[in-house]
Amino acid sequence: MDHANAETAGIILDKGYVAGLTVQLGKLGVEEVPTLVEKHGVERFVLDSDTGFVPSDTTTVTKATKLISEELLGEKEAEK
Repeated sequence: MDHANAETAGIILDKGYVAGLTVQLGKLGVEEVPTLVEKHGVERFVLDSDTGFVPSDTTTVTKATKLISEELLGEKEAEK
């Protein structure tokens, strides 16, 4: 399910779905992603962004991936 955030990710995962975390200002901050991944595991998340009608930072997914790699995963696991 796409456009998950800190409030909805657990609900989505509990139902057995994969959660698409929308990393964007006003939805899910880069700094929140490692906490969710640590809590629920890396296997059922996809990181995405939303470049809709508001200005956004197009590098948020890259920044979140880097944080996850540095804080939680080894290099081998991060490559998955």
